[in-house]
Amino acid sequence: MIQPEPEKDIANGDHGFQNEINESRRLMTTQMVIGIGGICIVLLVGLRLKKRYIPYKPLTVPGYIFKITRITDKSEHDVFCKAAEDWPVSKEQIEQDYKRFMLEERVPYYVNDFIRKNKNISTKYPSPYSNSEALNSFY
Repeated sequence: MIQPEPEKDIANGDHGFQNEINESRRLMTTQMVIGIGGICIVLLVGLRLKKRYIPYKPLTVPGYIFKITRITDKSEHDVFCKAAEDWPVSKEQIEQDYKRFMLEERVPYYVNDFIRKNKNISTKYPSPYSNSEALNSFY
């Protein structure tokens, strides 16, 4: 014969199944908080290690040429031509210097001067994707 379950007195705090659900939710919440905290700690430690073991490397002259080409949306050859505007350099010399730059990464004096004067171009001019008039004034 099946015995009936005794009635649970909900008014006196005997919630039975409801307590199990709440306990399960509490456990899941605790696990999520611990997991998210662990991920944050790993990211912070990784960031600190990156700063410590990967030192800041200043840009090289070819790096600055690349930066100027990205910002102005022009080619490296255009940068050489623009750099030569202030110097008495022939078109043939520009072509020779550009070929030497492409083969050996040797930068002529007039491009070095241009780079020195325009190192902070990213602060002068916004991204090429902003359609700014300031960019057009560069060329």
